[in-house]
Amino acid sequence: MQQQSSSRPRDPAGGGRRRPRVVILDAGDSASVAVLELPELLDIGGRFCHSGTWWRITGQRPGSRVFIAVPAPPPD
Repeated sequence: MQQQSSSRPRDPAGGGRRRPRVVILDAGDSASVAVLELPELLDIGGRFCHSGTWWRITGQRPGSRVFIAVPAPPPD
């Protein structure tokens, strides 16, 4: 029997699956909302790069899967 592949893309860096997530990008003096393809296992404290800026997830809206992220220094 042939195995079917998943239609979800894989994260080449971590080997994990990616999924769309709503993220509130809180830059302090301004905020925006984006829907981003992020690794499925990304959680509070995790980092990601979007539009040339590194972001760190600092929280999640209660009762939802919406992340809140702030700018972060690039990884070493």
